[in-house]
Amino acid sequence: MRYRIAIVVAALLCIALASAGRLSAEENAAPAPSTAPLLSTGTTILGETLHYPTNGPAHVTAAIVTLPPGGRTVLHKHGVTVERARKA
Repeated sequence: MRYRIAIVVAALLCIALASAGRLSAEENAAPAPSTAPLLSTGTTILGETLHYPTNGPAHVTAAIVTLPPGGRTVLHKHGVTVERARKA
């Protein structure tokens, strides 16, 4: 019986600590980045439809994203290195 009570108390404590951590993270959240769209299209400058090499039409979107002081992006990867993109 004492073992079950200890488990319930531990579970409630974990839930309380997790909730408190979420609240403090929201309070300390950095300001959102600002975005300015530049282009959103599925055609080239000549009016030709953009296509993926293997499966249909493509769409290109370009924007300027400004991060506020202390702002960060999420961890991510780019599939093509800058050197490979320049040689292509």
